[in-house]
Amino acid sequence: MMKDVIIDLLRSDGSIVVNKRLAKAIGLMEAVVYSEIVSLYKYWASRGELVDGEWFFCTDEKLSENTTIPERTVRRKVAELVKLGLIEKELKGLPAKIHYRITDKIFEVLGLWPTKDGQNGQPDKINVSSDKNAEKPHGYQV
Repeated sequence: MMKDVIIDLLRSDGSIVVNKRLAKAIGLMEAVVYSEIVSLYKYWASRGELVDGEWFFCTDEKLSENTTIPERTVRRKVAELVKLGLIEKELKGLPAKIHYRITDKIFEVLGLWPTKDGQNGQPDKINVSSDKNAEKPHGYQV
């Protein structure tokens, strides 16, 4: 059936998944860039290739390519994510390359930290897949 083909095509590796709650909290473009950064983190973590246990390499050009957002806009959105405290960005290594680290601020942004009245709650554990065969983010080349 044609609809099945369309659904399979749209749900394939070429999709960008964005949390609606996050998009409402920080903006759609910021959420798209953040989601791609999280996807890259998961990829590098699954390969055991995080720097200092938390940091991973990515260029603005690659983020632009993976999200279809113009590189100049990606730089602005990354700067906004840094300003919001959702990610950290540093030059690391020789030669120096841009590395990212995801912070815990996302829980605060999404209202998941415990409140005074005991509602909501911090997740007990964040599970990152250790599958060495994890799929690479769309368009990512090692």
